[in-house]
Formats: sequence, C-alpha cells, structure tokens
Amino acid sequence: MKLYLIRHGQSKANEQGYHQGKGDIWQDTSLTKKGKEQTEIVADRLETEPIDIIYSSDLKRAKQTAKIIGKKKKIKIKYDKRLREKLDEESTELFIERVKSFFNEIRNKKKNILVVSHGGVNLSILAFSTRDRKKGGELVKRYRQANTCVNLIEKEGEHYKINMINSINHFKEDDKLVSTFNKVQKIPYVVCQFEEDKIGENLREGDCRHKSYLLKKLLDAEGYKTKIVKVIFDWKDLPIPKRILTILKKSSTVWIHNALAVKVHGDYIFVDPTWNPELEKKGFPVAKKWNGLEDTKQVTEGEITFIKEKEFEKDKDKILKEHKIKIDKKEALRFADKLNKYLSP
Repeated sequence: MKLYLIRHGQSKANEQGYHQGKGDIWQDTSLTKKGKEQTEIVADRLETEPIDIIYSSDLKRAKQTAKIIGKKKKIKIKYDKRLREKLDEESTELFIERVKSFFNEIRNKKKNILVVSHGGVNLSILAFSTRDRKKGGELVKRYRQANTCVNLIEKEGEHYKINMINSINHFKEDDKLVSTFNKVQKIPYVVCQFEEDKIGENLREGDCRHKSYLLKKLLDAEGYKTKIVKVIFDWKDLPIPKRILTILKKSSTVWIHNALAVKVHGDYIFVDPTWNPELEKKGFPVAKKWNGLEDTKQVTEGEITFIKEKEFEKDKDKILKEHKIKIDKKEALRFADKLNKYLSP
C-alpha cells in the first residue's frame, strides 16, 4: 500500500500571512489564483501515480485542492473532518487522537491512498508511521510542509517506510535563491569571534553566524522572507578527529549553531550555507546541486533541534540547561584553533 500525503495549495490566509487555526474569518479560506496554479502542477505530477482512493479535509482550501487532483485522476473525493488542521482551542492530545483514528482506519487497506490535508496533519501521520514516539517527535520538529508538497509512505508487510517528505520538485527551480546560496556557501568556514561589521559581500571567511546573516541580508534585499534559526547540534556527529574533540572536557560537545529559514511556496525551508564545498572531502554534509525548493543538508546528519531566534533569546538559560550545553571559553578557543587548522586546505 502506498500512502500519499499532500498539503493544500496556497490559501488566501497563507497569502496574507495569517494563522489558520484561529476561530475567525481566516480559519477556512479558499485557494488563491497561485494556489490553484500550484495544484494544477502537482495534479500533473500525480497523474501517472497508482492512486485508488482520495481522502480530503473538508476545509475549503483542501477541498479545492482535492477536487482539482480528483478531476485529473477521475476519482471521487471522500471528505473527512478528522483531517482538519488543529484549531487553537483544540488540545494537542485531542488533535493527535482524531488524526490517529483516521490513520488507524486506513493503514490496513490494500489500496493506494492519497490524502489532501494540512501541514500539521501530514506531519502527524508521518510521525505515526515511524511507530516510535521519539523518532516521530523528532520528525515533526525537523520538517515542514510547503503548499502542495508530496509525502510518500509505503507499507511493506507490517512495516512502514517513508520514501518522501515535503517534496515540491514539481515546481521550477528557484535559480535566484540557488545562485545566492552558492555564493555564500563558497565562503570558507572558520570558527571565529563574531563581528557584525564583517557581514557584507566582501566577506572572505566566517563561521555559521557570519554566513547565515550574510545570506539573510542578500535574500532580504531580493524580496524573500527569511529568519535566523538556532540549531542545537553535537560536534560528535561530524567527522572530526578524536584528538580535537577530546579538547572539550569542561565543555559539552553540544553547541548552538545558526542557520536560516526561507519562505518558499507557503512555508519555511531550512537553508544552511555553513560548510563550503571543499569540506565534502573531509566527510562533512555539504549541500550539492540544491534546487532552492527543499531543505538543504543541515549542519550534521545527526539529531538536531531548530529554535526560532526570538524564542532562543527569550528562554536562553532554560534551553542551555535543558540540552546540557556548557562552554568553557578558553577550552572552546583551543578547540576552534585546532578545528580551523584541520579544516584549512
């Protein structure tokens, strides 16, 4: 059984930047012209996929999306209130319970199913399919859902395999975004003291803060909506020699990293220009041939946590304590010096 999860096209509330969980006029808005165009494109992508049944949320934006896809596939839509997005007045527990009841009802069907719903619903179903509470929770924190994105879960026996998350490669590549990213990514990475006056197009080297703030500055000037995100990561998840890692004795190997969130097709994707291309030879997760539509590779392929910059600044002490982050300055400087020498050509 194949289970396709599609997020609806751009709605009027998406266009205006309004949250659609509130019980007001923005809760149930229709697709915009762009949203309909997006849906026609994803419908073309799905035309040859082996789909037998289509379910949809009964909210306007999802219904309109499902109808366009259903017309192309010549399949009648089945509407289900359990696929509605979470409302503000609804508890997380009740939301999870209703979405899970839908998933449990369809998961043993022998046919291929397409579900048109909302970001939170899609991520919840993806999380359920992991059959692991921790893995599911990490998935929900790590991924987002763009308008008309495609997710694919395949069931093999009693096991589920996630083959696709938040795929929007049915859209044209964003050449402007890609070229700007590539320009910043090529700047050699070094761990260094953060200096705001260094952030400019003449930047010759810098760490994740310099490179992410420069990318934000350039993209903001080109009209993109961006925001800095803090990323909690572990240096041990990178291919760094033990002789360098063991410098960190008083300090944790878990540190704070800077990346960028860029709004693309209705939701933010995570873009990380930190590792310059040369570091691929040392085994670092370098983003290559990126299309500007989906997340780039992140700082590590290990467990990471994204936190909005404002939330981090507001609850910094609590977050550092929760993740057991401790930095001894002298030790960190020695670590940075040895790491820089290791990473230099």
